[in-house]
Amino acid sequence: MKTIVLVTLLLVTTTFFAQDKYDQFMQKIKIENEIKGYVNNYIDKLANQSNGVTAAQWNQIKTKIDYSPYFLGVKSVLMNNYTPAELDEIVQANDIVSPVNDTGQFIFKPKPVVKEQLYQISRTFGKMINVQIKKLIEKA
Repeated sequence: MKTIVLVTLLLVTTTFFAQDKYDQFMQKIKIENEIKGYVNNYIDKLANQSNGVTAAQWNQIKTKIDYSPYFLGVKSVLMNNYTPAELDEIVQANDIVSPVNDTGQFIFKPKPVVKEQLYQISRTFGKMINVQIKKLIEKA
């Protein structure tokens, strides 16, 4: 019985730390900054084209966008296609190259299958953004 509890605890702990690796990797590639920048630019373009919605309302809309489906989708793709060890290798390789990297940004070139999956998540999220914005405008 003690062995089963110990093994279960070990598996849960390993899964927890592995998931933490994926969150850390997403922070490293600045996924949150990227998607929020794209969405804010998109909302700014809508604001320039729209009639009847004030600038204050558009700014309020920006603060109420739910990004969690996007983040969960990206994390899921990473978890399905990379082991924590592979993520460590990507980070280590980038750290070696970074002195040469003029931009100072983390370089991540996903596998082709990952690139396609991330594209699909972005497309789906873009549609969700439009629905969210429409609902938020109706509430305003």
